[in-house]
Amino acid sequence: MPVIIILFIPRTLVDSNGRLNIQENYSERRLISDVKIGLIIIFTLFMKHFLFPLYWFSVPAIMKGWMDRVLAQGFAFEFPKCYDTGFLKNKSALLSFTTGGDTENFSKAEASGDFRYLLWPLQHGVMHFCGFKVLAPQISFAPETESEERRREMLSSWAQRLETIWEEKPINCTPPWYFD
Repeated sequence: MPVIIILFIPRTLVDSNGRLNIQENYSERRLISDVKIGLIIIFTLFMKHFLFPLYWFSVPAIMKGWMDRVLAQGFAFEFPKCYDTGFLKNKSALLSFTTGGDTENFSKAEASGDFRYLLWPLQHGVMHFCGFKVLAPQISFAPETESEERRREMLSSWAQRLETIWEEKPINCTPPWYFD
C-alpha cells in the first residue's frame, strides 16, 4: 500500500480585503500547492489516515489549519450535501493518535473525561460532516511513559489491525450515548 507524506507549510489564501476565503479560491482554482496536493490526496485515495498527537484535547494547530484549507466548502461539502451525502461519502477516515495521559485519565470518572466526547467534534463535526465513513480510532495512551514491552504491544496491536482495516465497518458518528 502506498504511503504519502504531506509536509505542512503555514500560508494563507487572502482576498483583496485581507480576508481568508477558501471557498472562493477553490471555485476559482486559485489554491496554493500544498492545498492542491491535499485535495488530490483526499479525492483519489479511498482511506485517509490522520496520524497526530493529541494536543490540548484536540488536533495540533497545523492539522487544524490543513483541515480548514483542504476540507473546504465546494470540495468536501456543499449545503445541503453534508454528512451521509457529503462529497467524500465514499471515503473512509481513520484517526490514529497518542495521548499524554494513560487510559484511566480518559474515563468518565477522571478529570480528562471520556475520550469519546473529545473525539465527537472531530469525528462527527469534521469527518462525518464531509461525508467520510469514520473508522474506530486507534489510540495509543501515554506511550512515552510506558515500558518498552508495552510500546511493542501497542505497535503489534496496531499492525494486526492494519491487516484487516479494509474490512472494518464505520462507527456511528451520532451515538445515543453522546446525548445522554
